[in-house]
Parts: sequence; structure tokens; C-alpha cells
Amino acid sequence: MRVRYIALFLSACILSACGPVTYQLSRMEYRPYADSELTQEKDGVVLEVLHPGQPLPSSFSATVQMVRPNGYPAVDQQGNPLMTTVFYSATGESWIEIAITNNTGHTLHLNGMSIRLFSPDGSATEPLDKDDLASRFRSYCGVNSSCELALSMFRSIPILVPNTSMEIVPSTTATAWVAFAPPSLLTLGTWKYAFYDVPTKTDDAGVVKKTQNFEIHYLKKKFINTYRKQNMFDQNPQLINSVEVTN
Repeated sequence: MRVRYIALFLSACILSACGPVTYQLSRMEYRPYADSELTQEKDGVVLEVLHPGQPLPSSFSATVQMVRPNGYPAVDQQGNPLMTTVFYSATGESWIEIAITNNTGHTLHLNGMSIRLFSPDGSATEPLDKDDLASRFRSYCGVNSSCELALSMFRSIPILVPNTSMEIVPSTTATAWVAFAPPSLLTLGTWKYAFYDVPTKTDDAGVVKKTQNFEIHYLKKKFINTYRKQNMFDQNPQLINSVEVTN
């Protein structure tokens, strides 16, 4: 009799797909604190954040042939190369693309500019240079011909680093990426990208007479979303609640 009851229950469950289902998923949100900060002008120098909140462009990925642990290129049974896609950006990195426009009457020399990413607890992280990025890339991709080929392709991506020799002549715009690897990107609260001592005025000899600071704030938030499905086969779950996690 007990077996019969179990069979009846399972049959009913299958017919009804066990009824409505409620479940929760967490999501992270990272967005600019204020759109007005994304483009700032001071003394004829314009600093702009490009494509905020958008995924990294296709130039940050490369398709190369897989390499086996013994160092030989991987092929299938027909001898065709086995390909894989690798990414320049590694886990735990924060990237931001900026444009600097020089509307002054002199050349901007950015070698004295300082760049930092401040986490919500106030700790500062310096940007990664190309050697740092190459080391991080090799740590997950490996040291082999395919990874080195991909890395050679990624080297064309403009990276803005401290003590850079970048110069911007009048009436032109330079764009570059800045990358950071803070201890954790999961900290909730206000993050700050800071560009300090950006030269805005120089004398005829090229000596910097005035600098400006540019700061862009981002908010990191976490939400718990509650969804409801009519049954286990429902492909269109309904969002019924979203609660922000504050700690």
C-alpha cells in the first residue's frame, strides 16, 4: 500500500511538474555614482570615462590553438587543430577606459600623473603595467607558444600606467585603458578611480605650473532576487522581489 501511495504521489508530481517553484539568486551591480562625473573638464583638459558598464571589447580575446601539457599543439583525430579562446583580463581585475582631450595651448606631459583605485575601506591600489598584466595572463594561460602569440596580440591595447611618457598635443585626444587588481572586488560600497596631478598649465619652458585632480566614483551593490516559476518546466520565471544586501 505504501508503494502505491508513493507511485500516486510521483505521478501527480509529474503531471503538475510539482507546482510553483520559488528560488533566489544573488546579483552584483557596479555602476557610476553620477553620470556627471563621467566627463569632467578642468582648465581645458577633459577626462572622460568611455563605455561605462559595458563588457570589454573583442580585442581583449584571442582564439589560439590549444597546447597539451607536454608542450605540443593539440589536434583532433583527423589532425585538425583544437582551438580555444583566451582573455587578456584575468579574474579579480578592474578595467576602465578613459579619454583625455587637450584643449589647452600646450602639450600635456603625463609623466607626473598619479593613478589610484580606492576601495570602500579607503585602501589604495596602483594600476597594473604591461609587465604585470603579462605575468597575470601567463599565470592562468600558461607559458607556451599559443599563449605567447595571444599575448603579442594583446600588447597593441593601449595601457595607461604611472610615470608614463604619454604626451598629448593641443587639440587632440588620447585614449587608453587602466587596469587594477585590488585584494577583492566584492567589497560593497563606493569605489573611486583617482587621477591626480594631471598637468593643465605649463610655461614656455614646459615646466608644470598647475595641476588638477579628477575623481570618478562607482557604487558596488549586492541584491538578492526572488523568482517564481509556475513549475519546473517554466522558462520565464517572474521576479517577485529584490532586496539590497547592506553588509
